[in-house]
Amino acid sequence: MTSQLKRLSLIGMLTALLSACLGDSTQLPANFPDDIPIISGEIYSARSTRFEDGRGFVVDVLTEASYEEVSEFYKDVVGPYGNGYIRVETTRSDAPTRYVTIAVHLGR
Repeated sequence: MTSQLKRLSLIGMLTALLSACLGDSTQLPANFPDDIPIISGEIYSARSTRFEDGRGFVVDVLTEASYEEVSEFYKDVVGPYGNGYIRVETTRSDAPTRYVTIAVHLGR
């Protein structure tokens, strides 16, 4: 194996290890709130996390929904949630697919 291939293999292994350590998964965490909908698409990453204001979750979904469809789907979800809040981000473009990030801040 050439040194360049060894480096690429090592980078791939380190990336996989880092993802595993961070708890990234393609499945929603078992304790993800049932009342927060997830738009149709492929869950690219889902994890429990800590924010500056407490614990929560971040879910990244690859969807074919348009920007307008994403906005409509989450219009009643974004905002205050218990002691925290929910934030949804996506790109406004004409691409056939887009990533949607759902950040659930549970607060303290």
